[in-house]
Amino acid sequence: MLVLGHYIVSAFVHRLRARLWSTQARFYSCVLFLCGAAPYYLGRDLTCVGGFMQHPPYTIPAYLGAGIWIGSFLSSAVLVAVIDSRLRLVISVVVGFLLFTRFWLPGFAFRSRPVLPSELFQLETPVLIAGCLYVLAELLLVARSACSTRPTTSLE
Repeated sequence: MLVLGHYIVSAFVHRLRARLWSTQARFYSCVLFLCGAAPYYLGRDLTCVGGFMQHPPYTIPAYLGAGIWIGSFLSSAVLVAVIDSRLRLVISVVVGFLLFTRFWLPGFAFRSRPVLPSELFQLETPVLIAGCLYVLAELLLVARSACSTRPTTSLE
């Protein structure tokens, strides 16, 4: 009987920890994505016909900004990949698309015909905005679920 009770309690605790970890992972993934969005957009002038950061020397803030958005986007995608959420698909697709348009698409597009980098920004800016709006909506859902599961104390 004691073993059965221990099994039931440990299963409940495991389920509670998994739910809490999932909520925290969703929250941190959203925050990381939003932290990377601004440096990503501000670093648009680092892409030229040659590709991303192909004409050094760049200033230290340019390298830091590139490192921040790359690290934030990849960390967000990896963190959300381990949880089972609809956020996993959205962040993975948006991050994959943004990395593709920033790193690999200039090489393909500029070799076949001359395309200005501003045309790439017209392509990636709506995707970045949509990703940010979706992540903000997900943050609101996480905050609402965190507030609803908070234990209440009665004064009776």
